[in-house]
Formats: sequence, C-alpha cells, structure tokens
Amino acid sequence: MNGEPNPVGEPGDAARQPVGGEMLLGRTALVTGIGPGMGRDMALGLAAQGADVAMLGRSERHIPGVALEIEALGRRAMQLQGDIGSTDDCARVADELAEAFDGRLDILVNSAFHGGNHVRFEDADLSRWRKPMTVNYFGTLQLTQAVLPMLKAAARASGDARIVMVNTMSVQDIQEAPGPMRRPRRHWVRSPRSSRWSWASTGSG
Repeated sequence: MNGEPNPVGEPGDAARQPVGGEMLLGRTALVTGIGPGMGRDMALGLAAQGADVAMLGRSERHIPGVALEIEALGRRAMQLQGDIGSTDDCARVADELAEAFDGRLDILVNSAFHGGNHVRFEDADLSRWRKPMTVNYFGTLQLTQAVLPMLKAAARASGDARIVMVNTMSVQDIQEAPGPMRRPRRHWVRSPRSSRWSWASTGSG
C-alpha cells in the first residue's frame, strides 16, 4: 500500500473506510496475510458487505485489531494463526474453519505474501530464496487445496463460491531490483480504494 498505513483498529481516511451493503449477507470468507494494509482492507470490505470473516496470519500482531473493526460492523470475526507454508497448519486451519462455518466457505482470498531476500543474484544465498516460493506459490496452493471441499460445499448450496488470488502490489514507482520476486517494468498504478472496490464488485459478487 502507498504511504504510511493507519494503525489497525483506528479510523483511517475516507478512502479506506468500507461502504456498507448486503451483497455478501450470509456468506463466509477467509482472508490470508492480514496486516495493516491490503489484507485488512479486504477483510473489512467483505464484512461491510455482510460476510462473516476468518483471518489468517503468521502472527497475532494485527489480527485482533482488525477483528474489532469487523465486529464493529456487526459481523463475526474469526482469528486464526498459522503458516500457509506448513501443510500441517493448512490442515488445522481447514478443520477449524469447517467446525466454525458448518463445513462451508464461500470466499477464499489468498493475500499472504513473503517479499524475500532482496540482494543481487551473484551474492544471494539461494536457500533464503526458498521461503518466498514456499509461501507465495506452494503455500497458496496448499491452503486452497485444504479448504477446497468447503468451497465446493458452498457452491453446491448457493450456486457460487469464489477464490481470489492477490498477486500484485500497489506502488507509485517501479524500478528494477534484485530478488526472488522481481516486479515487472510496467504495471497499473491503483489506489487502495479503487483496487479494493474493483475487486469487491467483480470478484466476490
């Protein structure tokens, strides 16, 4: 996200305040990678549209604050801690979700991200480049596979279930940089508001 994020749990500027509605009333969602930026915004956006939201992060640093914001919107917030790079953690998260949401999950938002070790290739310790691949690629697939039965159950019941893959970052300027997850030379520049609601209106309806 661009600029300094607002502290989790405190009101932000108008561009980051979700607009209420009932598009997702009665639906359940899981958002991974909860922090002070995009993960928080997407979780709040889902809750503002009526969804009950489970949040998954590697630490408990940000999740409790976001949970309070979701509950202030009148929706249920479920706090989960785990590493999507761990198959055991993915299985445990799926079991906890199935118990809490009666075996149904309508929306999965894969937003967890590991930025990697940004050094020149010739100087890199390649063993440290495995973590971004474990989290950003294999971890995302592992978690999706673990909760897929719940998504299929929701689709059978309501006729619709969604998986949202977040694989970009909003920035003001891009320059060539070393590292395992290199960014493209050119890209669309999107504000937090426009990226959030463009996704909400097309990816989760």
